[in-house]
Amino acid sequence: MLEKKLVEIKNYINSTDNVIVVERTILEKSAYDILNIPSGTKVLIVNDCYETSIQTLSTIYQLGINHLQLIPFNENDVQDTSIKIAITPGEKNHVPSYIENILDIGQRCLDTYTLMKIMNVLKLEDKSISQNLIKYSSTILDINAGLKEQYKNSFLKNEILKTTLEKFDSGVLIVDNNYNIIHSNFQIKELFNLGENSSGNIKNYLEDELFNKLSKMTSEQELLILNEESFMVSKSELHFFGEIGAYFFNFNPINNIKALNEELTNKLVKKGFFAKYTFSDIIHSSKAMQSVITIAKKMATTDYTTIIYGESGTGKEIMAQAIHNSSKRKNNPFVAINCAALPENLLESELFGYEKGAFTGANKNGKLGLFEQANYGTIFLDEIGDMSLSLQSRLLRVLQERQIMRIGSDHIINIDVRIIAATNRNLPQLIKDGKFRQDLYYRLNILPINLPPLRERKEDILLLFKTFIEKDIKFLNPYIEKSLVSYEWPGNIRELINCSYYFKLMKSLPPNIFTISKEIEVDWNKIVLEEISVFNSNNSTASRTKILNVLKEKNLYISENNLRTILNNLKNNGYIIITKGRKGTEITEKGIIFLG
Repeated sequence: MLEKKLVEIKNYINSTDNVIVVERTILEKSAYDILNIPSGTKVLIVNDCYETSIQTLSTIYQLGINHLQLIPFNENDVQDTSIKIAITPGEKNHVPSYIENILDIGQRCLDTYTLMKIMNVLKLEDKSISQNLIKYSSTILDINAGLKEQYKNSFLKNEILKTTLEKFDSGVLIVDNNYNIIHSNFQIKELFNLGENSSGNIKNYLEDELFNKLSKMTSEQELLILNEESFMVSKSELHFFGEIGAYFFNFNPINNIKALNEELTNKLVKKGFFAKYTFSDIIHSSKAMQSVITIAKKMATTDYTTIIYGESGTGKEIMAQAIHNSSKRKNNPFVAINCAALPENLLESELFGYEKGAFTGANKNGKLGLFEQANYGTIFLDEIGDMSLSLQSRLLRVLQERQIMRIGSDHIINIDVRIIAATNRNLPQLIKDGKFRQDLYYRLNILPINLPPLRERKEDILLLFKTFIEKDIKFLNPYIEKSLVSYEWPGNIRELINCSYYFKLMKSLPPNIFTISKEIEVDWNKIVLEEISVFNSNNSTASRTKILNVLKEKNLYISENNLRTILNNLKNNGYIIITKGRKGTEITEKGIIFLG
């Protein structure tokens, strides 16, 4: 189109020396509006005709704005109704009706270079004209220079930063090193009653006392009450070329902090940091265990440090979980760690966490320690007697001050956590041997609990075992039961659980438990009479073959001759009646009384 015009005018002029090809551009503000359209969006370019629409499109591309899919409008083409945004230079009346959003960038302007060429041809050197040209050039984008890439990126980054800060739930204030306002988000404007374009020194908007507090703040957080609302305020230095160039303030409402803690708690629970056992899950019938549970329930009502003593396998962690679940901390994390399972350096980093780059091989982002993860909840330190002396010193500070410090940090972190420890070691003896700190012992030994070993709560053995074997309880018999009760169980409940796995598979006890009980006398008369009673109650014939088969299923082996002798003894004592035919053997009233 342009080339055609040049050919046409050549016939009407003597020389083309003074012919100026006009370059058009758009206002700087319009360019920024276009840049705010999301990348990759389809955008319809609409002018008064197809040719001028293409020119407008070309202008936008020449300015370096190329993150959009620009489509020139041609009313003769099939319309793409999926397009929802249109850009037009003052020609809204030509925009099709299906377009939802119209960006009117105003009529295209002459660019600076074109005006300079006109001034040169006309030999205009007036100072006022030059000044006006400079002012004009500041409002438009030079089509020849284009939109500088770094300037565009700077603008985008600035817009992203502003948008991001506005999304903060907390108040964000950025000032230079003289406390002149650089940026304040909506929350700060509300808090300090700032206008949309408030500028100058923040001191002008604050009371002197508050300004002095903020200017004297270090990196430590500080609790401030503003407009009858509590805020945790933090201050960070922003350095440029080695000097403090600005300060970043964050005003976080206490309610936000509580909400964040609740969110963290929920995430930790999802990670498995929760207690699933309660006191009702502790299976028992013995007085010894009931006494321990009664004491533990009282301890659960406090936050005092508790230590659980007990042999390996007595259920110390289950007791710790039950205490946690009966405490006011039950809805917060329960974090457990075995102090004997990890080497000293790894245990330290697990307990206290570390800053990024604290040591070789550390996570580049640092790590949150278990004490921090257990905040507002309970941390369970199992096998505390195996902790090294150096770590005992650090633990002592936690117990005394309820404060921790990550590895590689000089920043103290306050924590609110209940500590429950456990050990199978003799701590007083370890103190004598120089392997355990006496001061730590007295810090831990505030509420001691002694879990009895299984051999001291024999009433619970069968109750526990029957619970563990579930449906296989039908394979139990007095011989097996007496074997279980008479065994010493050095591995306590853990060994009993292992025994139950063996029994569920083999329908018998492991040899080491079975052989210890070989000398136990079995009352065969009572066993056979019980089986006859079961057959009678089920209206089934109690034949010798059936009795032998049932006993065999229960791992009770007896010969047919011995069974015949036992049946004769039962008959002679009046406990059964043996008849031929369908009735078979029947238990008598005297036999029922004998079974009790």
